[in-house]
Amino acid sequence: MAAQEFTDLQRKKITQEAYNDENYILGTETSIDKGKTSLGTVVKVVRGRDNVEGDDPTGLDAVAIKDEKTKTIRIIFQGSQGSMFNSKDWSGNDWPMWGKHIVDGKGATPQLERAAAFTKKVLAENKGYSFEVYGHSLGSMDGQYAIASLSTQEASRLKGAWLYEGPNVYNVLDDEKRRRVDKYRNKINNYLDHRDIVPFGYVDPDHVIGNTFYVDSAFAGGKDIGDYIGRQHNWGGYQFTKDGKIVLESDSIKDMERISINTLKGYYPSAIGMYRLPSSERIFIDAIQACAVVKAIDSQIDSLEFHMQALKDKALGEAESDWAGIVDNLHVYYASHLSEEEIISALEAVGWSKEAFMGKVKESIDKLERAVKQECRKMCGTGEQVKAGIAKLVEKDSSLGRNIENYNVGILPQHGPTFGGR
Repeated sequence: MAAQEFTDLQRKKITQEAYNDENYILGTETSIDKGKTSLGTVVKVVRGRDNVEGDDPTGLDAVAIKDEKTKTIRIIFQGSQGSMFNSKDWSGNDWPMWGKHIVDGKGATPQLERAAAFTKKVLAENKGYSFEVYGHSLGSMDGQYAIASLSTQEASRLKGAWLYEGPNVYNVLDDEKRRRVDKYRNKINNYLDHRDIVPFGYVDPDHVIGNTFYVDSAFAGGKDIGDYIGRQHNWGGYQFTKDGKIVLESDSIKDMERISINTLKGYYPSAIGMYRLPSSERIFIDAIQACAVVKAIDSQIDSLEFHMQALKDKALGEAESDWAGIVDNLHVYYASHLSEEEIISALEAVGWSKEAFMGKVKESIDKLERAVKQECRKMCGTGEQVKAGIAKLVEKDSSLGRNIENYNVGILPQHGPTFGGR
């Protein structure tokens, strides 16, 4: 089975395909990157939005795309459409969910229930296929609830979920769904923009669906407040590195460790933080925490390099303005009898051309950039050493390797890993 790996930017583009009306036609070949990257063929749709002929009274709009090359089904849920006062999405789902959050109410809206049923039907009709889930805004809520409604067997087929800017639906889950979704939270990536007013309910990081990542958000702008809210909500603040990684807020290593520890607590409720475990199991826990630290460092390096490039571009732009200011000041205060061209010629005669000035500025910036990149390489080297050390442990202990692999895809035994493969 061929592997298919997407960048963060491509995952965002996949999620946007839920808003493409062409994808609600069975048999449609779907792709991103202007047709360069195929996602597969649309094999199932549900259409419920206002003023569109469909078959769902709850307002649910979703597509299932089958990728034969990777044996993967991609389920994508569409966000809210229509008026916020009387459309199916808003009156039947967004406002009621907001109300449930305020009063800590249990029970999902009809659309969320329908999303869960749609997902289960897609899985039943495509046995032997893994699947991925995508959703934005209300589509994120649909995706969260659908994943929480999976049986253990169904969840074992989930490769991953990528959800954006949706309110937290954890509070509407019953205890059974909460216990189940907590077990495979490592598969679920929930991205949020702190400038976006739509996502709510993320007060307690331990009571969310999946791992929550806050993007290092830019101000999206807009011609008025309504335009700004819309732009910010629709990925307007997201920033990506040149290789397509989302730039995240500076998550501390402690936060990453907390995520791994909280996941492990579900499997060692009485032993985490104590020295009651066999040495083999402590090695497993240490390895998982080390991987979490490396992941945090990688994220910080991405952010550092992104902002370093932004600062470099800004500094060079300001240097261009500074040069123009130098020429203007010379003309105003010292050489009003000379034209701008004559002043520039005089500066060039003594070795101060614009190119020389910009060269000096760039030389200083490049020196700083080299120092930053050197430190980044050192941190990357440390991360690689950690990964290499874990790889050696895995070579010596096949059981440890299986448990680490299972953990990375969200699967762990109910009562802690089994060891003894030395």
